[in-house]
Amino acid sequence: MLTVHDGNLLGASFLKFLNVAATEEGAFASWVKTHPAMNELSLSPNHKFFKPLMLTIGKEIRHSSTRMKLLISVGASLASMLDVATDIYTIWYYGSLGLQDVANLMTVFVALSISLQLFISIVIHHRNKRRLLVELLATITMTKQGVNFWRIFTNAKMRGHEMMISPVSEMMIFQSAEVFAECIPMVVIQANNILNMAKLNLVVVGALFCSAAFVSEAVSYMTYAKDISEQSRRTGKIFYGFVPLRGVRLVVVKWR
Repeated sequence: MLTVHDGNLLGASFLKFLNVAATEEGAFASWVKTHPAMNELSLSPNHKFFKPLMLTIGKEIRHSSTRMKLLISVGASLASMLDVATDIYTIWYYGSLGLQDVANLMTVFVALSISLQLFISIVIHHRNKRRLLVELLATITMTKQGVNFWRIFTNAKMRGHEMMISPVSEMMIFQSAEVFAECIPMVVIQANNILNMAKLNLVVVGALFCSAAFVSEAVSYMTYAKDISEQSRRTGKIFYGFVPLRGVRLVVVKWR
């Protein structure tokens, strides 16, 4: 017979595993491995509800809104702003040194990245004008990164107008646009120029590391987020569909 004290200990143990596991299934597996009695309970024919109940509770807790998730999301937005600010400074710095070709090339990549992200926002949210304006504002103010993180952390539900199947997919296409259109080219250009500079500028060096860090973080987190995505784990297939757009039948490829 379990006592109230035992229940508190088991509940605290489950919460601990939820904090370190990628999914609620992983947390439950580690939990029952640590407490074999819970595994026997979940396998009992008379308690078939137990495992689904714990997984549902774990999912709700894992996707709950917390102060830590908010701080991480705000930090992601600030990091995105810092990345753009250092890029702008670097462009100005190279222009002041007379390296106008380098400055112009960097400007093209920054403009390309922002333009692609605005275009992606329009494609994804064009069916809802009010939501589209919010997304465009978030993209222009460089807060879109934090918004995407928050939606993934809280498992935000899609409203039905989006051209994507999940917040994870939306974040991946935004991250990919920024990484390939701006961060990687900027890293190559800045590394080449820093190696040829007689005197190093600490801000320019910091901008290089900022862009490189963004690439590393984006690739690693996108891989992790997609791997633990519920949609990806459930099917892992590609869905082909036809979406009418102004009388034209377009083929849309979506990952599930």
